[in-house]
Amino acid sequence: MKTKLIIIIGILYSATSFSQNQNFWLIGGGNKLTNSQEQIEKNVIWLEQILHNKGYQNDYRLYYGIGEEPGDDTQYIDTSRPETNNLSALQMLYSKNAQTGISYRRHSIIKTDGGTEKTALLRSLAKDFESLPNDSDITLIYNGHGGHRYDNEKENYLKLWNDTKLSVSELSNILAKTPDNSTIRFILPQCYSGGFYNLIKPGIIAKNKKICGFMSVSETKEAEGCTLETNSEEFRDYTTYFFAALVNKDRNGENLISNPDLNSDNKVSYREAHIYTLKYAISKDISRSTSEAYLEKWLPWYLRWSAIVENTDSYYWTIAKEIALHNSLKTDTKDLNSKYSKLRASVNEQRYQTYRIEKKISQKQKEIIRNLKDMFPLINLTLLKKDPKKDIENALKINTYITSLPGYKQLSTYSEEYKQSRKYLIKQERSLAQINKVHRFKKLSWIEKMFLRYASSSEIAEYQSLLKCENSGSM
Repeated sequence: MKTKLIIIIGILYSATSFSQNQNFWLIGGGNKLTNSQEQIEKNVIWLEQILHNKGYQNDYRLYYGIGEEPGDDTQYIDTSRPETNNLSALQMLYSKNAQTGISYRRHSIIKTDGGTEKTALLRSLAKDFESLPNDSDITLIYNGHGGHRYDNEKENYLKLWNDTKLSVSELSNILAKTPDNSTIRFILPQCYSGGFYNLIKPGIIAKNKKICGFMSVSETKEAEGCTLETNSEEFRDYTTYFFAALVNKDRNGENLISNPDLNSDNKVSYREAHIYTLKYAISKDISRSTSEAYLEKWLPWYLRWSAIVENTDSYYWTIAKEIALHNSLKTDTKDLNSKYSKLRASVNEQRYQTYRIEKKISQKQKEIIRNLKDMFPLINLTLLKKDPKKDIENALKINTYITSLPGYKQLSTYSEEYKQSRKYLIKQERSLAQINKVHRFKKLSWIEKMFLRYASSSEIAEYQSLLKCENSGSM
């Protein structure tokens, strides 16, 4: 059994051969104007800069929002424009959780290869993939929102422009148009991204194209990111950590906490970038690679009730120790469980408090809107909600009236309370995730031990194939 362990872990540390025929696809943006936050755009622009700095100017395709079509496709916070400030009370009345300063504009990406509306995107991708030469190395990077299929999480989906959806099976079908000897790697930081594990077709991996990938969260969890936050210091999404590791600098050009190049070959592989993210990301995300998910999903039912025994020979145990060390935690199960129990109770209480404030905001908004309907029966409030600029005179009149109401001051107070409550909640959720990560990798070290004892030779070959695929990808 020791021999098998050395073979598997050796893949991580041995010198790795990287492909020279690399091609990248950047796909990004929201599914509609009101859900296409500026952070998504900033991530895509940063990734494009990385590709340019790496010399891949002619080796990538970029699809974003509306593409080259005229119009707006990006939502952002703008407090500098007079018309935004003059209508802030009206906006507070009609926005979720009384958010103000929301504005819209066209994306600032200089040139795209098209938009992300599903039909158009699939047509473009099919054309792109069919034109690839043999032995192509393909990296698909998505920055946007993900959807959850509650009835079938194997069919979770990407949310594309014009509120269209691209499911796991649909993406699998389009990837099938790549050359038979191509290698495909995907990097998916969106909510519910774990569902895309099924792109590898577990059980028949050896009969398919080489494919592997990295996902920010499980198939049932929401991910960090996709906010209106504009301070890059606060970006905690998977993209931010993963690609910082790949270039060995954070997105502001600062040095990283440690060198992500684990095998000292002067090249950071995708797997090394993923491991760096696992160790040092202070976010809600508990990210996963396809090889890790393969182990977790392999675990037979009859072993799920077995006692989890520490497997200190496993590299997964090393990851657990380093996560614990970075977060001032212990690997002792009893100590972890105690901390988890206390923090989980605090998180639940904070979620409840945040929910109560959300309800107060909603009730106060409805109360003021009812007042407006009585006070201004001849004004089209629906129009003012959708596009106040089309009736700017009445919009300004009603905005002034709203600010005179006692309820408006209360709504403003609730809005600030919500921001602070939400900020504290996210901080607690991030701390809870670190405990969960230590638990997860301790368990993975045990699953690996069971895997080496009970897995078939074909299953071990599949796992090794995924590890090799993950560790041989880079920029």
